[in-house]
Amino acid sequence: MTRYGYFCGDHAWLVRPPTVSKSTTSPRVTQGDFDPARMGDVVFRANTTQGIALEYCCDGLVTVDFSRYPPLVKEEAEHEKAQQSGTLRGTFIDSSSFILRRTEILNAHSLCLKSAAASVQKIMLPTVVVSPHDVVHLAGAADQPQGVGFKNLWDSYRYTARHFGEYIPGVTLGFDPRIAGRVFIVQEATLADAVSRLGKCVEADDGRALKLCALLNFAVGSLEDHDYSRCLVTCWGVIEALLSKRWDNYLLGIADRDEGGGKKFINKERRGKLTSNDYTASIIIENLSLLDKLTFQEYSVIEIVRKARNKWMHELTDVPMDKALMALRASSMLYHSEFKVELPEGVALRL
Repeated sequence: MTRYGYFCGDHAWLVRPPTVSKSTTSPRVTQGDFDPARMGDVVFRANTTQGIALEYCCDGLVTVDFSRYPPLVKEEAEHEKAQQSGTLRGTFIDSSSFILRRTEILNAHSLCLKSAAASVQKIMLPTVVVSPHDVVHLAGAADQPQGVGFKNLWDSYRYTARHFGEYIPGVTLGFDPRIAGRVFIVQEATLADAVSRLGKCVEADDGRALKLCALLNFAVGSLEDHDYSRCLVTCWGVIEALLSKRWDNYLLGIADRDEGGGKKFINKERRGKLTSNDYTASIIIENLSLLDKLTFQEYSVIEIVRKARNKWMHELTDVPMDKALMALRASSMLYHSEFKVELPEGVALRL
C-alpha cells in the first residue's frame, strides 16, 4: 500500500539529531559527529484510535498510512490494485479528490504538530502548509523495493541529505540549508501530543473537524506570510461554519419540545425558515448571544472580525495585522469550544 508523507520543515530535528554520539542534546551538529544516514531513522511511531498510522523520521519526514483507516480503506485497496495493473483509475477529478482527501489530513496533522510544540515545549515552529505537490509518495512498509516519489524538487533535495555523497569534503555544514537551520529538537512527548490532537479531530462528528483544522492551517500559514486578507477570509469561513453548527445544535435541542396535540415545536417547514439564507451570520451571532450560546467574549471578537471581513469584501480595503490575529483567535476559540482541541490563537511573526 502507498503511504503519504510531508516534511514538517527545516527548523527542527525530530527526537534526536543525526549524530554518531547518541547522548547529545544540542540541535547543532558538528562535522565530525554528523551521520547523514541517521537522518532517515524512524524515531517515533503511533496510531490514532481510528487506524491512521504515523511514522516520524529524524529529518522531519512524517509518513502516514491510511490502509486501516475505515473511511479510506476501500479506496486505498482499489488504488493499490489499479497501480499494480497499470490502469488509470477514474477521471482527473477523481484523482484530484483522492489526493486532496489525504492532503487534508496532512494539513490537519501539521497544525496539530505546531500546536503541540507550542503547548508541550513552548517553541513556535513555522507553519507547514501541504499542497498535493508537497506530498511525498512512499511504498508500503512491507513492500519491496522501498520506492519513494516526489513532486517538489526541494523535497527530493531534503531526502537526499541522508546520503554521504551529498556533501563536499571540507565544506562546513553551516552552508547546507538542510542542516544549518535546525535550532530545535521536537521531543517524543510533543509528537505523541500531536497524534492525540489529530485523533480528536478525526473522531469528531462528520469529518467537519478535520476540514476546519486543515483550513486553519492555511489561515495560520497566510498570517505568517503576512497575507492578512487571506488569513481573515479563511478564518471567517471556519467561524461561520462553527456558528452555523452551534445554531443547528440549538434548534435540534428544542425541535421535539411537546407543544400539545402531538405538534413539534419546530417542524420541517419552520426549521427550513430558521436555517435559510435569510438567517445571516449577523442574525445568528445575535441570537446565539441572546440565548447564552455565545460568551460575551466570543461575541465581541466575532463581531469585530465580521465587520472587518465585510469591509474587505465590499471595499477591498487592506486588512490590518491585528484584525487577522483577531480572526485567528476567534476561529480557534470556537474550534476548541466545539471539538475540545486547542489550536494556535497567535503566531510568531517575522519579516
